[in-house]
Amino acid sequence: PLPVALGALALLALAAVIAGLLRRWGHPAGENRTSGSIASGFNRRMIQLTSGEGVEEWPAWSPDGSRLAYVAEADGFRQIFIRTLATGEERRITRERRDAIQPSWSPDGRRLAFVRASADSGQLAPSDLNGWYFEGGDIWTVEVTSGATNHLVTGAFGPAWSPDGAHLAFDAAWAGGRRIWISDSTGLNPRQLTSDSSEAVIQAGPRWSPDGRRLVFRRIEGTTSDLLTADVASATIVRFTQDAAAELDPAWSPDGRWIYYSSDRGGGMNVWREQVDAGGRPGAREQLTTGAGADVEPAPAPDGRRLAFAVRGLNSDVWRLPVSPVTGAAAG
Repeated sequence: PLPVALGALALLALAAVIAGLLRRWGHPAGENRTSGSIASGFNRRMIQLTSGEGVEEWPAWSPDGSRLAYVAEADGFRQIFIRTLATGEERRITRERRDAIQPSWSPDGRRLAFVRASADSGQLAPSDLNGWYFEGGDIWTVEVTSGATNHLVTGAFGPAWSPDGAHLAFDAAWAGGRRIWISDSTGLNPRQLTSDSSEAVIQAGPRWSPDGRRLVFRRIEGTTSDLLTADVASATIVRFTQDAAAELDPAWSPDGRWIYYSSDRGGGMNVWREQVDAGGRPGAREQLTTGAGADVEPAPAPDGRRLAFAVRGLNSDVWRLPVSPVTGAAAG
């Protein structure tokens, strides 16, 4: 039989995901903190850091700001790489034939916490196209120098070291719905920090404030994704965003005065930042990137003057598949 032309969308390819960099990043001189308005005037310069054919995502700065860890495809699996920014040198850190995602540096720069796939396939699939959360992974650490790995937490995602290195925050579905947990630095003695009235609600992606007193994280319910902050000592939760837009990937600025995140409130999925007070409450906001996006996973540098993020794209291709004219089944 003659081949029949069929159209197909490569929906899961997420091709051309690139880490971006904003240089000379600082507070604008004309910022009016009293009224909450933010003046323009950033001196911005975009630099494309990676250009591989596969997915490249999850940028994470080393504590001294000299290196960037990120995830890229290698040998059919996502692996963690480290790039030295001054020289452009890259080094692969993980090598097991399993996906490794969500790298997070220890404060001393010696280790990375990350999530490794636990499924037999060795691969992690996002919950949907936005990759709001994942299933089937454990938290591990890897020594940056030796590459030695160590298993810490079973069935958990989104690891984040506390500023003093004494604790890990992560999300796990150990008591019904997925919630935010805190353990010691070895993954032991976990305690549940957050709760919710519905087990259908997912809480994920915690990130510490620079003073270690608060966490910001996502609250996902159906097709909505908002940001919340939680006091680590009292577990008091404050709504940071609450609207029809999807907010993803929150991260604190090094001075603790801003929360960076991705949002589609402007049309495309772009990077925004919003002022935050000591109680975790929101202030004035500003859109930092424009265009169709999707600009995701923002990571402010330790010096507060640079911002790494990933640009996610989709490839749509046309394929041809021979089929049986009688049954319509694939014939090759």
